[in-house]
Amino acid sequence: ELVSGLVDNTMTVASGGAVYDEDGAVVARYEKRLPAVLDFKLPRGHQRFTLEIEGRRYTQVLPAEEHH
Repeated sequence: ELVSGLVDNTMTVASGGAVYDEDGAVVARYEKRLPAVLDFKLPRGHQRFTLEIEGRRYTQVLPAEEHH
């Protein structure tokens, strides 16, 4: 909660990036700037996504669906 109060979608955290679903398909691409707040949709049932920034990949596991 503390961090969410300090971050908004006008902030830029990198010069670009991409989000991939767990099958490796691109679900969002950010060409010129990667905002601090991302908005993208994953296919139903997917349990993780991967964020690529400057050639490095970071995978985030999502909470169980009943917690969404």
